[in-house]
Amino acid sequence: MLTEILYVVEPSFGKTRGLRLTFGRTPEGGALLSFHAARRHGTTYEDADAVEISCAVADEVADLATELRLPLVPEDVSGLDGTTFRLKLSAGMHMSNLEWWSELPIAWSSASDLVRRLNRLFAEVPVHPSLRPVVQRIPASKFNITAYLDECHVLTYAETGFSPLSIHAKQLGVSVEQVEAFTETVNDSQAIGTLQPLAPISAIPRDAIRDSKSMRHMSEHLDEFLQANASSIGATTLICDFGTPSLGAHVVPVIETALQSKAAQALREVFILVRR
Repeated sequence: MLTEILYVVEPSFGKTRGLRLTFGRTPEGGALLSFHAARRHGTTYEDADAVEISCAVADEVADLATELRLPLVPEDVSGLDGTTFRLKLSAGMHMSNLEWWSELPIAWSSASDLVRRLNRLFAEVPVHPSLRPVVQRIPASKFNITAYLDECHVLTYAETGFSPLSIHAKQLGVSVEQVEAFTETVNDSQAIGTLQPLAPISAIPRDAIRDSKSMRHMSEHLDEFLQANASSIGATTLICDFGTPSLGAHVVPVIETALQSKAAQALREVFILVRR
């Protein structure tokens, strides 16, 4: 009888996430889900507090796991960076461990339905507070973007002149002409834009910051950025620089709310720069 599933997703440049399903541990015979075994120490994982999932979901996952028939050794593959996946199926003291890089091996393709179902659990369970990024407010005068280049991304608003966008872009060697063209594009389209791969900087339309009534618009733009970061940008440190020069009253609450989303789990820390 299947007693536990441990599934871990470990990107080369990002936060490890995972989940642990322990079967038959609820009065109704369902399963306990420790959403994210995300804090890795050596070869062990810390679980967040467990939550119950229904018997129907537990049975669906268990059936997909117990029906697997896989060869012990898949085809050979090699590569750099990417994401490593680990799947451990336990039945008491007996267990099977699968590990693959980037994509599920063809020889193990029969496990694809199980992997897809486990991935869906990430989106179905509320985010545990311990998995949200650490948020700090720091004086902009003490922040140097070049110290964080390998892992950070700046999110600001599209405005030229003596603005956060111009300051960070200049530090990273982006020309004034490039910044002006970028700013015009973002504000004309009223959509978030990014300077990547030229520089790790993205910007939301100016009005979302300058107009204190634009909380909904700012929230939508932040959600859009967090989704893009989780799927493609891959930053683990986010620098939020929305000073005008002072922070609008609506800015920090919108940021804090956005960081409760699933997509925000890709971040390890967030710095909110304070300019005045």
